[in-house]
Amino acid sequence: LEFDCLRSLALMEQAGFKLDIERWQEYGQWVKQQLRHYQDRLQHHFRDWQQQQEKPLNLNSTQQLQLALSFLGIEVGSTAKDKLEPLSEQPVIADLLQYKHWQSQDSKYVDKIRQAVHPKTGRIHAQYFQLGADTGRLSCRKPPLQQIPRQPQVRSCFVAAAGHKLVSADYSQIELRVTAQISQDQKMIQAYQQGEDLHQLTASLLTETPMNQVTSDQRQAAKAVNFGLFFGMGAEGLRNYARNTFEVDMSLSQAQQFKQRFFDSYQGFNAYYQKMERMKVKRLTTLSGRIRHFTKGYASLTQALNTPVQGTAADIIKRALVDLGPQLVDTRAQMVACVHDEIILEVEEEQALKAQQILQRVMVAAGQHYLTDVPVVVEAFMADSWAKK
Repeated sequence: LEFDCLRSLALMEQAGFKLDIERWQEYGQWVKQQLRHYQDRLQHHFRDWQQQQEKPLNLNSTQQLQLALSFLGIEVGSTAKDKLEPLSEQPVIADLLQYKHWQSQDSKYVDKIRQAVHPKTGRIHAQYFQLGADTGRLSCRKPPLQQIPRQPQVRSCFVAAAGHKLVSADYSQIELRVTAQISQDQKMIQAYQQGEDLHQLTASLLTETPMNQVTSDQRQAAKAVNFGLFFGMGAEGLRNYARNTFEVDMSLSQAQQFKQRFFDSYQGFNAYYQKMERMKVKRLTTLSGRIRHFTKGYASLTQALNTPVQGTAADIIKRALVDLGPQLVDTRAQMVACVHDEIILEVEEEQALKAQQILQRVMVAAGQHYLTDVPVVVEAFMADSWAKK
């Protein structure tokens, strides 16, 4: 599979992804405005400390930040994101996290993406690494296209050339479907076979609400529970994950209650979870037979749960990349990016619909090769930019 995938990734790197430089520069200016906004807010929070010290606070100095926060009665052993997130209910910490977020966006993307545009082609020719993660998942660097924020304001900067369209397709809930297949949880498998939304089902089970009455807020909380508990989070971790990733507030007792109801509801996954928790594993495999060895100790519970799932999802997308090449020859479509469970093509406008149908069909077939009990769903769209989804 890896050797077969080489050609597709080489062609993808060579084709490159077109960037609207003018629009990207506008986005960069907006990021810097956000950065200044939160910088000003933090200077206001720390104004009394700065007056006492008779010097401005260096927001990039961990030592100064700890002293300034201590002055406000907030003791932190570190100003790292994961240490601050549990305290994000406090306004100064919330603003500090936002400042760090926009500082990260500025340093990771604003200049680096623009500088990555090739002077002759006007396109970004990123580097893909087939075994970028120990699970077998692809990674991408120079620049990291797989980490590009999902906001339309950002993705609208990635465009098709004149007379062309972008055709994109991604797998729906692929890691959850792989989890259902591996754990053989019959409730999950049946839900997918009946075309149900697993997040909606989990919300119904957790809140004891009929499926057709589940609210969008309840479904959002269920997403946090599904993704968090499938990969071994405890109640405290789930609570923080829900707040920081899905903007869902839940108390510690509520997180504990959700965890208990989740495992009571999904008995098949519960049995699989307990089996992985008991076992001392030095060798993990995906559904394709990909092997991950642990030579310096045993796999942690998180690794034991995540590797077979993320690795199988990686096998699926790689198989799709392999099978796509010959199928697309007549359309003259080019693969221009692969972002985890999404493949993006660029194709002449008159061939776009045909390419979209091929892309969707090939991706479904690649998934079904490994997921024999769970239906595979692929959502595709056609647009002028990556944002029009």
